[in-house]
Amino acid sequence: MMMRDTQSGFTLIEILVSMAIFAIISASVMTFLPALTKSNGATNDQQRVTLVAKAFFEEARSRLRTNFADTLSTVTVPTNDNGLICTKSMSTLHSDLKRVKLSCALNSKTYTFSLDVGVGS
Repeated sequence: MMMRDTQSGFTLIEILVSMAIFAIISASVMTFLPALTKSNGATNDQQRVTLVAKAFFEEARSRLRTNFADTLSTVTVPTNDNGLICTKSMSTLHSDLKRVKLSCALNSKTYTFSLDVGVGS
């Protein structure tokens, strides 16, 4: 009769199989990381442009509430010169309603915002 060794532990084959499974799972997870990084960068760009637009529209609304005839020529678009290029425009929709637009380009993507401001709004 043969005596079995009663030592507990993992065999070499069990360790190799578990390492192979871990490597396959790790490789599949790693394929998603570049997409997550790209998505995070796009979200940062959107947030940056949105904050610039918010600051611009707060100033524009304040100026038009004070003087509805203001042309907003002196309202500057706050940028931090990291590739963000913005242009502003304003049109009169009605004698008591103006539309202010802001178009910003960043990383080959254009974001357009608009705000309608009326007399007394």
